[in-house]
Amino acid sequence: MLTGRRVFITGASGTVGSAVREAFEEQGASVFGVDSKTGELVTHCDITSESSIRIAFKNAQLGGAVTDVVHAAGVVSCGPVADLSLDEFERIIQVNLIGSFLVAREAIRNIEQPGSITFISSQAGIKSGAYWSAYSASKAGVLRLSEALAQEVGSRLIRVNAV
Repeated sequence: MLTGRRVFITGASGTVGSAVREAFEEQGASVFGVDSKTGELVTHCDITSESSIRIAFKNAQLGGAVTDVVHAAGVVSCGPVADLSLDEFERIIQVNLIGSFLVAREAIRNIEQPGSITFISSQAGIKSGAYWSAYSASKAGVLRLSEALAQEVGSRLIRVNAV
């Protein structure tokens, strides 16, 4: 069903990312997985680093042009705002939102058309709750980023979604 598709997956060692990787492989896609934690079939990539992402995309393209990107990398943090350090808040924004921007930017520079970019977001980006301030703010940003990007690159036959 997906033979000929080359999928770049971030967070490919995590629970969600590894399940996405396996599902694409079962459908015949060629997968290039990256994560901060390397593992079997997963290459190291720091999604908060422009150079690390650039290198990962170049390496992915050694096996053929990337047609699809699934950005599943992310971190969760919860707790009262009064106890949340600035360092922790910045870490959540850096990984979840800025990492999404950096992956998306490199994807639209390199993706073969027609293609797709899928962000793994969260219901917390739509409706937050007590103790979820940093995480919700980061995931709301991912939703708005994906919405803007879809309008920006849709005419180039690149579909953008957030789930």
